[in-house]
Amino acid sequence: MYIYLLLCIFSEKPGLIERAGRCTVFYDKYIDCIISAPTLVPMIINGLNYKFQFKELRLPLVDFFILFEILHFFLFSSQPNVYRPKRGNKPVKIDSINKTLTFRWFPRVPEYFPLDLRMIIYGTIIDFGTTNHTMNMVPSKI
Repeated sequence: MYIYLLLCIFSEKPGLIERAGRCTVFYDKYIDCIISAPTLVPMIINGLNYKFQFKELRLPLVDFFILFEILHFFLFSSQPNVYRPKRGNKPVKIDSINKTLTFRWFPRVPEYFPLDLRMIIYGTIIDFGTTNHTMNMVPSKI
């Protein structure tokens, strides 16, 4: 009965994820981004195996075409990442009420938070699939 209930509840893909608000820089030390993930959060809380992967895209401040985005990614993907994640690629906070995940990154160069960076987040629930979201990492400061 319990397994049947789990299959009924979690028979869907991980669903949409998107940034909830702006990414925030704290004390010029790290940046936090809150991701809304209404389907992923209950799956994670219920103990399903998950993983997150992040890819940085450095883009000009003016976006003209998605094709340019893809070309730019392949041309410049060999550059070192600007950020390193806190706790590997795990969220630092899981909010079950608002169904959000908070990720924290530290700049590799102290106090450097670029304005032209995007991050592709891949969220995977093992055996259920992967979802992704490209978010603008333009920070607001506290």
